[in-house]
Amino acid sequence: MNTKIVTISAGAVVAVSAGLYFLLGYQSTPEPIVPPATSVVKKEPAIANPVPEPTVAQALPALDGSDELAMNELITLIGQPFVQKYLLPQNLIRHVVVTIDNLPRKKIAGSMNPVKPLPGQVSAQPEVAISLTPAQYARYDEFVQSVVAVDSQKLTATYFKLYPLFQEAYKSLGYPKGYFNDRLVTVIDHLIATPYAQEPIQLINGPGIYQFADPALESLSAGQKAIVRMGPENGAKIRAKLKEIRALIASKPAT
Repeated sequence: MNTKIVTISAGAVVAVSAGLYFLLGYQSTPEPIVPPATSVVKKEPAIANPVPEPTVAQALPALDGSDELAMNELITLIGQPFVQKYLLPQNLIRHVVVTIDNLPRKKIAGSMNPVKPLPGQVSAQPEVAISLTPAQYARYDEFVQSVVAVDSQKLTATYFKLYPLFQEAYKSLGYPKGYFNDRLVTVIDHLIATPYAQEPIQLINGPGIYQFADPALESLSAGQKAIVRMGPENGAKIRAKLKEIRALIASKPAT
């Protein structure tokens, strides 16, 4: 269960460090009539949520040498105690981008998680079914409070400043024509849409991990499951913070 629980930490840090290809308002146009034997030039994908151009040109390090800059920017935003306690400093931007891209999927690559595991996860026991309790939700309280306290305007400014590094990391995943900010908006919309689970939330022992007893919850993505595991109050705070960030990085409101 540890990998799935840690996912929400990753999701929250995504909100902090970056701010899910949901083309809001994308206008499809009729295909032009092409004469026979005429080659068709393939168009680049439209960018739905463009990042503003920097007002002052600034040099950024190479992606593989960006950890120091990224960590210093996060220390300025959140404070050194938080960064030292929760974040892993190696390949931070690459790992954040991989985690963001995976949040709407069924599984997260645990080795690419930019966040240290939170203590106190539920210990698996054979043939045991349990219900999540307020005490288990509370293990996320400090983390969530630190995340929601971050100034969203300053966070977005930092994200835009470092955006070329995020874009490079995203293209290296196998999306040479993709646009990372569009993917981020799509993922944020996906996480905001996480359903509120009816209490108590029951878990059953699965193959090596606990699973949700409710099939509807078990069918959710890794990111949505993680928000459910945080509990209703913490989950609501994360959704609200994501809405703030979305309003600052997206060109159009959510549908």
